[in-house]
Amino acid sequence: MRKVIIFVSITLGLLTSCSKNDVLKPFSLDLNSETFYFVETSEENRGVSFANDLAVVPLESNDSSDSISAEAASIYRVEDGEVFFAKNVHERLYPASLTKVMTGLIALKYGNLEDVVTITEESLITEAGAKTCDFKVGDKLTLEELLNSTLVYSGNDAAMAIAIHIAGSEEDFAHMMNEEAKALGATNTNFVNPHGYHDENHY
Repeated sequence: MRKVIIFVSITLGLLTSCSKNDVLKPFSLDLNSETFYFVETSEENRGVSFANDLAVVPLESNDSSDSISAEAASIYRVEDGEVFFAKNVHERLYPASLTKVMTGLIALKYGNLEDVVTITEESLITEAGAKTCDFKVGDKLTLEELLNSTLVYSGNDAAMAIAIHIAGSEEDFAHMMNEEAKALGATNTNFVNPHGYHDENHY
């Protein structure tokens, strides 16, 4: 029994020991992209993030210039990530109908524009003040028509119909949106619906 314990201890030690030149297995959200790994530097081994080539604005950076009336804005160069202007970029803000950009992205990525979608009761929006296309239960539209109604007319019911068609429910579609946001590097983003109607957890 003692020999077995010693053998197991030595085996585990060999399997888990690390050296200065060890390389961490690549990691990414889709497990295909070799975007996270250890690189050797003069100081220490550092992890290279999937966002290492994105424009990153320091927390203390903020331009309060009155020339930009938007509540938040940024101007940066994609090629090298240089930030030229940043205003309230770290503030948690309500995205409103900008949400529909992500809904459109998911529709194009996972849907077929020729699909015929039947409007269901779950797709209808009844909240006061919400912009809708006034669809009725049983109406049939292609996914392309719903996409146009969402992105051009900003119809909340069109966005909801896309969500139900693609994921089966608003909740499951929001999960897809959040996974896509993480994959794109929008790690401070959270969606709870496909249209942007106000919710404190939607930012």
